[in-house]
Amino acid sequence: MAKGTLEGISYAELLKFQARLKTAIANKRAAEGVATKEQLRAAAAKAGFTVEELFGKRRVRRPRKVRYRNPKDPVQTWGGLGRRPKWLVNALKKGAKLEGLKM
Repeated sequence: MAKGTLEGISYAELLKFQARLKTAIANKRAAEGVATKEQLRAAAAKAGFTVEELFGKRRVRRPRKVRYRNPKDPVQTWGGLGRRPKWLVNALKKGAKLEGLKM
């Protein structure tokens, strides 16, 4: 096998190498992300800012209030916004009233 080629390696060995490589890439990405964040914080602080002042704060989305519940399966719910779930569409086709499914 010539140096730098993978021709002499078995398929099983290549799969093991691939798994190790994926792990190494993920670890390196995480480490460099942490280092980059620290560099950004330091540069912002040096200029008299915080990262939040420069880029804004991340908004945390609160879950929607449950407005409708499937009587056959109480785990299935819908907040009333967006596309109607299949269980609701099927119930309405069978004659159920939307008001009857309200919480």
